[in-house]
Amino acid sequence: MPWPKTLAAKIVSGYVGLKYDVLSSDLRRYNPPMGALPFFNNSASPDIRHAELGLVAGKMIKFLTEMGFKFEAGKNATSAHQQLVLAMEVEHAPSAGIVDVVDEHFRFADEGDE
Repeated sequence: MPWPKTLAAKIVSGYVGLKYDVLSSDLRRYNPPMGALPFFNNSASPDIRHAELGLVAGKMIKFLTEMGFKFEAGKNATSAHQQLVLAMEVEHAPSAGIVDVVDEHFRFADEGDE
């Protein structure tokens, strides 16, 4: 199942594509497992992997906030960071889980007023 066809998915796949030299269109189309992504260190211990993914999540949140995306009501960088790391840590989980967390925490132009 591919990534959702949302602005959040395009932004996240573009970021991952540019930062880690992955075709963003392939990322969205094939939805590889987290363990296949270049920033997932398969050989690291769980503690080291958690720390490394914490750095990846922090950089992604920094990028989104620098691009001017605002947090959803009741959401903040801390909750986004925690949820991103949890989503990224599951080696066999679909990579689209990153988009779910980002879309839940940030407001994008393709979302209506709810």
